[in-house]
Amino acid sequence: MKIKEWNYGYGEPYNVGTLLIVQFTYMMGMMNMMSLNPNIQALAKALVVGKKVFDVIDRNPEIQDNVGVDESLRREHFDIK
Repeated sequence: MKIKEWNYGYGEPYNVGTLLIVQFTYMMGMMNMMSLNPNIQALAKALVVGKKVFDVIDRNPEIQDNVGVDESLRREHFDIK
């Protein structure tokens, strides 16, 4: 006597076509999941680089503007042609 797995959704036993559909659906899903890895890595790198950029923008410079600069050396006194 052969025991068949029962498909309760359709009220009949599983057949070869249903099993192939399930197998290929699983394989395609796993391929899609594996193709996400490079995209997730790129997103993580972008987040790290973005944090570094905003840290540079937000930092206070150690050298202050125009501290100890002679008035004769300011840019307004030069005529560039």
